[in-house]
Amino acid sequence: MNRVKSVMLLTLLSLILMAIGGVVGGRSGATMMLFISFAINFYTYWNCDKMALRAYNAQPLSEQQVPELYELVRGQCTAPDAKALRDSHRRAERLCDG
Repeated sequence: MNRVKSVMLLTLLSLILMAIGGVVGGRSGATMMLFISFAINFYTYWNCDKMALRAYNAQPLSEQQVPELYELVRGQCTAPDAKALRDSHRRAERLCDG
């Protein structure tokens, strides 16, 4: 579902840019904005994760800073079955809640 939303938003961005280009420069303006929107959409699609991390000023955390998180991830990676995954999820919820 998130992929569909992303495609819809990027298409909407393209249409808005093409409309602006059409108003300013006619048919050639709309075509130019179409190519510009392709470039913007390509950059956004491939770099959205980095942009979000930069927006929140995210920093890497070491195991000494948050050992609970590292243990939780280790448990997720080595869980043998779905029950263990559910138990890890419950522990994560408790960790986040309090």
